[in-house]
Amino acid sequence: MGTIETQVAIVGAGPSGLTLAALLREWGVACVVIDKFDRDQLVARARAGFLERRTVQLLDRLGCSKRLRTEGLPHTACEFRCDGEVIRLDYADLCGDTPSFVYPQQEVVADLLDGYESAGGAALLGRPVVGLGTERELPVVRCADGTVVRAEVVVEAAGQYGPVRAALPTDAFTEYDVRHGVRLLGVLAQTPPFAPHTVYGQHTDGFAGQMLRSPEVTRLYLEVTEDESLEDWPEERIWRELDDRLSLPPGALRRGPVLERSVVEMRTWVLEPLHLGRVALVGDAAHIVPPSGGKGMNLAMADAADLAGALSRHFRADAAGDAPGTSARCWRPTRSGAWPTCGRCRSSATSCCTSSTARGPAPRTRGMSKHCGGPGCSGCGTTCPTRAPSWTATWARNSTRHSEPHGSVGARSRRGGVVRLPVESGYPHCGIGISPPVLAQATGAGHRPARWRPSAMLT
Repeated sequence: MGTIETQVAIVGAGPSGLTLAALLREWGVACVVIDKFDRDQLVARARAGFLERRTVQLLDRLGCSKRLRTEGLPHTACEFRCDGEVIRLDYADLCGDTPSFVYPQQEVVADLLDGYESAGGAALLGRPVVGLGTERELPVVRCADGTVVRAEVVVEAAGQYGPVRAALPTDAFTEYDVRHGVRLLGVLAQTPPFAPHTVYGQHTDGFAGQMLRSPEVTRLYLEVTEDESLEDWPEERIWRELDDRLSLPPGALRRGPVLERSVVEMRTWVLEPLHLGRVALVGDAAHIVPPSGGKGMNLAMADAADLAGALSRHFRADAAGDAPGTSARCWRPTRSGAWPTCGRCRSSATSCCTSSTARGPAPRTRGMSKHCGGPGCSGCGTTCPTRAPSWTATWARNSTRHSEPHGSVGARSRRGGVVRLPVESGYPHCGIGISPPVLAQATGAGHRPARWRPSAMLT
């Protein structure tokens, strides 16, 4: 119990939260990590573990890749099977010498937590968050044991149903929800993989796939119909369908005990904007992608790297007495990088409470608005007590790359709702599985689909 004051409070000790904490500490920003699970529970939660080469490079930089390099399985290829034809893609030929790895997520968490705590990082584990409030115009996180954490910025890194996300007003965000019309039966089996890489199979009866987990455990997928449940898939049927759909010779895939079975709907979900005032969202709190591509943990850690860079620049600017702003390296403006703003408070000319579009466009600027758009905001950066700090502009622009800044500038026509987008056949999906025409139709002309880019810190 007691009160802790810090610059950044991170709720969630998963890959994104611990990556963010490690980077902030390295760059001299004080932070505290809070999680409802204790250490033993965190490292015992078995999760997927495909690490792209950029994620591996990030762990290298943090000094947390020693066990990954010695115990992880290098993942150097991907294979596609269809009607007896096999197409193999060699990652080394396409992407250079740095391989991807298969390494369980709980081991990534253990390595990041060891590195963070050994460097003196503060972690409040086994302390559920029960409330989010404000004191002296700054956010406050309250834990079940009475601990209070006062911070300048709070980051939700505890997933889609995390306590901070649940405390925020739903009408402050827009949800983009793509249902792909496909359900997969996921099977975790105690059997060695039949090939040393990922395999995707297309068959008249549906998709089948193999994802590596360890030399003794394999993740397998089968496409199932909407009306089928787990009871319709006994083990014998699972093994038979895998052999047929992947065109495997007898004995290639060894039968073994099925450790887990679950049915997953293929869904892409993105929340916008990625922050509200002084609260930011990373990882599954901001977006969910289908598991078949192995992107979830990699996107979450890329979120953390981008947000860490924006926050470190913000706090460095504060320490130097400068007005915090966005750097050219971070800004990366799109074709609509300049926006009409109010000459008085630099808010959007269409949303500022003290200006009107009838007065004509205000001077154009690449600076982001100080109008947070949150509850109780007066619209003027000089008087608004809930104004969002400048890092939020940087974070939103870095992470989503829309042609319109998020939250701070401009009103969204469908803000506060759920936009369910159809999946267009015959169109290459961009980044998150939403095609440009569909997203433009849902959000208004001039928008582009969200794309996740490599963190600037890794370039």
